[in-house]
Amino acid sequence: MNERLIDVPMHFVETGDADGVAIAAIPFGHTLVGATVAVMTESGGATTVTVDIQKGGSDVTGYAAIDCDGKAGDSVNVLSTHLGGTVAPVAGDADDVYEVDVNLVAGSTPKLAGCVHLWVLADV
Repeated sequence: MNERLIDVPMHFVETGDADGVAIAAIPFGHTLVGATVAVMTESGGATTVTVDIQKGGSDVTGYAAIDCDGKAGDSVNVLSTHLGGTVAPVAGDADDVYEVDVNLVAGSTPKLAGCVHLWVLADV
């Protein structure tokens, strides 16, 4: 087996508290080994900003409620043991669909724009 680290970028713009703000299908067998969440802009002063990564409509273990602080320019990495982190790697099949949910608490009509980069090892 020859594994390659692939970046799967998922961008979202000016969204409030919402599910499925970004969606990506991965057309090959893979292992999810990390994610980076970056906040580009925030408005409305949310007191809590988290992002969930889901696969097939369910939270991916270790990748739910990622606390990203919500300040523009902030980023956070969630890494599996493959990349020196503490989260277990997650096996994925060809054509698995991942989605990003944005969770905003309090504030005055808070909105968030940002991106999530999934780090996967291609099983080829």
